[in-house]
Amino acid sequence: MSNDHPNNEEGRYPRLNSSMLNTGKWVGCLVSLVGKVVNRDEDGKKAILECSDGGKVTLHVDKDFKSSPEKVIEVMGSVNEDMSIQVRINCLMVALIITHHF
Repeated sequence: MSNDHPNNEEGRYPRLNSSMLNTGKWVGCLVSLVGKVVNRDEDGKKAILECSDGGKVTLHVDKDFKSSPEKVIEVMGSVNEDMSIQVRINCLMVALIITHHF
């Protein structure tokens, strides 16, 4: 594997936005994307993720895929030749706010 494609065996996945994904160099790789699901098809097999850069990516999901329009999620999956993602894992992103009292 080249230096552009980190070794996924250690559980590390490059976190991309839609512009980075659309370069085409990630086809066949496991990657991570963060964004909000803005649309889902009627049969529940595809969803559209709006990434941090405002671009949209098609996700191929299974029937157990959960998302809420107002929630930010992270998905990990393999990049298809059409730059869509076959989702393997998805999780809700939780904001952690730490305050200091002086």
